[in-house]
Amino acid sequence: MFKPDRLRKLLTKRIKYFRQNPDTLQLFYANGHIKSTGATSLSWQYHYDLEIIVTEFPDSPDLIFLAIQEFIKVEQSELLHNTAQQDSIKFEIDPNNNETFDISISIPLSERVIVSVKDSAYQITHAEEPKPIDWIEMERIRIYVQNEDDRTKNDKLFDSNDKQ
Repeated sequence: MFKPDRLRKLLTKRIKYFRQNPDTLQLFYANGHIKSTGATSLSWQYHYDLEIIVTEFPDSPDLIFLAIQEFIKVEQSELLHNTAQQDSIKFEIDPNNNETFDISISIPLSERVIVSVKDSAYQITHAEEPKPIDWIEMERIRIYVQNEDDRTKNDKLFDSNDKQ
């Protein structure tokens, strides 16, 4: 299964805290099952919930959810486009003394495994997801909140280009 590693790489790329504290990002597989079609090939699909545990996160949880949305758009787009699945990403957040957060996120994922025969041997390939045509990966992330004293202004909460 490759998608969890891809999500870890994206979260680590996007969020400096995970680069500096890799042990605070844990990924687990839960409720897994395999679907087979009974066709002539031995191909199957993995279906599982990816459980993400983040501990002592010092920034806005928005950073994590933005990266997850970015990941979902490319790797599991039916969670965005199928109205029956749009609320299938679950989470819990535990504030720690108003300074950090412990966060638990569950994402239902699937991966297609294609089995073919070549030169009298099985070949196993993980199928890529169809890529969105309009997808452009962003390198910079900024989060703003509305200024409580002057509602016509926004205060910058986070900028990925700032030194932390």
